[in-house]
Amino acid sequence: PSRPPVTHERPPPEPEPDLQSVMRACSVGASASRRAKHAILWFRNDLRMHDNPIFHHPAVKAAERVTPVYIFDPRQFEKTEFGSRKTGKFRAQFLLESVSDLGASLKETGNALSIFHDKPENVLHKLADKDSVVVCQEEVTSEELNVDKSVQKQLKMVDSSLIRVWGSTLYHPDDLPFALDQTPEPFTVMRN
Repeated sequence: PSRPPVTHERPPPEPEPDLQSVMRACSVGASASRRAKHAILWFRNDLRMHDNPIFHHPAVKAAERVTPVYIFDPRQFEKTEFGSRKTGKFRAQFLLESVSDLGASLKETGNALSIFHDKPENVLHKLADKDSVVVCQEEVTSEELNVDKSVQKQLKMVDSSLIRVWGSTLYHPDDLPFALDQTPEPFTVMRN
């Protein structure tokens, strides 16, 4: 027997906010009802502003103060166990240009990007306190997850926390009409 078609009603998409209104909302903060008065935006691999999901997290929108941060982690510039560099000269140049563009875009909205050269677990807890949270995009590799654990451990010592926001796929997993473990293997099933 065939299954009845699954229908999912979704509200119409909200118009995409312009960059300045998003940053203004982040900087001013509309509500102090959340615990965190200070949101530290930790930019990692997603250095876009116009559709970066960390700007839309409720903790960021409710914060009275937002501090955008980028950290050049020295481990990303070391050699691998095979002797090759993790970050070659072209990738390094692209990264420098991207961080510079992010800083310029933030400056246009009245915000300054704080840049550090150290391990994130040595930096973020020094910026945080009990009234702050660190918000970043969720990563999936083992190295990045180990960094997250180290950062969380340090943040816990200052009574702060790390909020990871998913943004690495075209569709958010919650928006799919099936559970992730039931993802169809052939694309045609998913497309239909």
